[in-house]
Parts: sequence; structure tokens; C-alpha cells
Amino acid sequence: MSKPTDIYKTFTRELLENFVWQLQITRGEYEKALLGGLEEGNDSALAYSFECPSQEVAQSLEDYIHEQAEDEITIKQCDGTWILSGKSAEVGFELGMILGWVGYMCDAGNQFGCRFDGWSPAPATNAAVDAASEAADSDESEGAAPASELEDSSYPHMVIAKILDSVEPMERGEKYEDPLAAVLEERGLGEVTGGGSQLNDRFQVAYVDIEIRLADLDEALELTKKSLRKLGAPPGSELRFAREVVVPIVD
Repeated sequence: MSKPTDIYKTFTRELLENFVWQLQITRGEYEKALLGGLEEGNDSALAYSFECPSQEVAQSLEDYIHEQAEDEITIKQCDGTWILSGKSAEVGFELGMILGWVGYMCDAGNQFGCRFDGWSPAPATNAAVDAASEAADSDESEGAAPASELEDSSYPHMVIAKILDSVEPMERGEKYEDPLAAVLEERGLGEVTGGGSQLNDRFQVAYVDIEIRLADLDEALELTKKSLRKLGAPPGSELRFAREVVVPIVD
């Protein structure tokens, strides 16, 4: 596995900026996973995706990944872009390992002109779900509180708003993040957890991303879409979730 610091010289400017962005948000994703109940060092598979310019390129990237690992991979087209979605084998969930893995995945995408689009802990296997269900049944039979009463108030659905607006970070917060957070929190449907900027080749903001966690992908998603539209999200802006699903904010 390549070290992140060993590979940056081979990157195009656009992919280098994405590489730096992915390393930055990995720490946040890692901390959220720990807060969500995943313990450091425990085995977990990692779900990930790439944006690819063509089906042929996506298949070449798939072949390359399969030379290194036996990941589960699917390739689908979405709004003119080919999305490669994968799931790694289970690995020890540790920040240093994941940072190195992110560097490797960005490097793999760079070799084929594909954009690594992030990762998340993969859902538990059926066996793990069954084991958790049996444990919950056992707890309830012994008089423990039902699992629903033990759940925290976190929002399970991660959504990324890609807004084609060149606002600077401070203005991004004032124009989009703060008002959206207020609306979601008032309705108890979600929260804004972060944001970032994608730069162009002149180091100017090309578009911004807002990271959102929602209670559901129905009412909460529709409220987010309507709110961002009212806040001035330009045409072409979109909401991304489940790594390969894209919903336009402005039709």
C-alpha cells in the first residue's frame, strides 16, 4: 500500500485537491463511526465509491482493485457518470490504517482518471445482525430496556449537498449551513455536521459541499431539498446519498 505522502506528485491538480479533501474528512468520518458505536480495532468492512468518466474506465479500475483485493464491486451509470461502488473485506478499524487505505484508493483512482468519492463503515453482515438481534432478545427477556429506548438521538442517513456556488467558507456557513441546520433541528429531522469547498485550477471555489445527517430519506430529504432551493442553491446542485443516489436540488 502506498503512503499518502509518496503519491501526491503523480496527481492532477483536481484529483490532488480531492485527495487532500478525502484525508481531511476521513478523521471526521472515523470519529462519527466511533460515536455511532463502532469500536476502535474491531473488524469492519468499508464501503466506498468512485466517479468514473466511462464504463470502460470503471471496469479497468475494477480489474486493478481486484488484483490487490477481493472486494465486492458493482458498476452503475447515474446521470451520465459511471459509479463504481465497492465493499472491502473486514479490517481492523483504526485511523492510521484507514488514512493509508484512503491514500491508496485515491492513488488507484488517479491512475485511471477516476475520482475517489469517499467511504463509510459497511453495514453489518446478516450474521452480525442476527447475533445483535439475539443479544437484544436476550436482554429484553431479562428485563432490560427495549433496544429502541437505548438508541441515541443521532440521525442515521448521511447526505452530501453539492452546491454549485462559489461562496467562501464563512459565507457558506451564513448562507446555507446555519439556516439549514436551524430548519432541520426545529423539525427534529436532522443536523448539519460539516462542509467544504472544491477549488478550481486557479484555487478559486468551484462549488461547496455540505455534510448533513437526516432522520429519514423521505420527509427529511424533501425538507432539505426545499430549504436549499429557498436559500439560493443554483441549478445543477444536488443531494447525494447511499454513495450512488443523486437527487437534484433545483430541477
